[in-house]
Amino acid sequence: MISMYGSSGRLAVSLILTFVSVFVLCEYVIYYPVILRCSWPHIETVNSNLPLRALFLSDTHLLGAIKGHWLDKLRREWQMERAFQTSLWLLNPEVVFILGDVFDEGKWSSSQDWEDDIRRFKRIFRHPSDTELVVLIGNHDIGFHNEMTKQKLERFEQVFNVTSARIITIKGVKSMKAALRASLKDKNWVDKLPWVMLGIRTAPKEDLQSSSAELVYGQPVRVPGDFVPSIMVPWSATLQRSALLDNARLFAPVPTSRHGLPQSHIPAGLQAADYVFIRHDAHRGLLHPPYEGPFRVLETGDKHFVVDRGGKPERLSIDRLKPAHLDVARPIDLAQPPRRGRPPVLRPPLAPLTPKLSTLHAPHTCNDGTPPAVGSPRPPVQRSRCGRLIRPPPR
Repeated sequence: MISMYGSSGRLAVSLILTFVSVFVLCEYVIYYPVILRCSWPHIETVNSNLPLRALFLSDTHLLGAIKGHWLDKLRREWQMERAFQTSLWLLNPEVVFILGDVFDEGKWSSSQDWEDDIRRFKRIFRHPSDTELVVLIGNHDIGFHNEMTKQKLERFEQVFNVTSARIITIKGVKSMKAALRASLKDKNWVDKLPWVMLGIRTAPKEDLQSSSAELVYGQPVRVPGDFVPSIMVPWSATLQRSALLDNARLFAPVPTSRHGLPQSHIPAGLQAADYVFIRHDAHRGLLHPPYEGPFRVLETGDKHFVVDRGGKPERLSIDRLKPAHLDVARPIDLAQPPRRGRPPVLRPPLAPLTPKLSTLHAPHTCNDGTPPAVGSPRPPVQRSRCGRLIRPPPR
């Protein structure tokens, strides 16, 4: 008895240790080898400024109180929390951007549900003080155009301290902000923003010795300043006109092709042919010949031929025809068109009708009950398609 309880106790301890090991492996340890496959790229810098390490997340969609089940929220949020915390510990980013759609039901959440969503968000995406968290607004957070309200926008801005338009400067990365300050003469920075962004894309980088546009397109982007003629060369209307004409001649149209209309080939001897083959355009089997024939030509034309098909004239397009080269010394065996409709039913031969014993001695009577006259013919025997005897109902 003691040995039995001792073996069962060891088995229970082994099962508990196995369960705990699997749980720790799947819920804690598994995130480390996966995230360790990611690393920051090595960038050689000319100056002493180190590159900015930024982590981007998108569409977290934390479930709400309306459609989110508690078990589903528990499982998703636990995996999201472990993945985010492991990434912070291994990669150590300096700034984390969440690109909108933080909550799945932010546009429908009441004030109480919103407070619960914020509490769960802060628990999942907790971060050290030296890491900055920047959260952007998404359509699931405040709603679409007709669902957006001032109250939803203000409560999001109060929690995350972010507006719909904001310029962020982190670790000296402020080229856009500095360019806007240099070009602005009033507070209307929205009109200057496209030109500033174009200048940033075309400006060469000191460490890369190329611009962002060259890295993407393989050549520098033409900016409006390239269209202005050089002031060192005297401007002349005649030279400018000739230069514009030369540039316009270089804009040759690209030849196009019409793939929807295949080119048809018409044989040279088709107009003089007395017999032709007809192409079978319908669906055919693997070993079915593409042409049928020969058929006699009754009338020729530029676009259509009249062909004798089984004794009936039929007008066909010349795209489907090709001349038939036959031996005139031998009799010409014309082809017959395929039979259309349902194939004929092969009926088995009728077996002789054997009367039953009960009908041999039964007297034959007419419809009115009187015996038939001597020498009167019997009614014809009627059979169905499959050969069964049809017995008409008695009247």
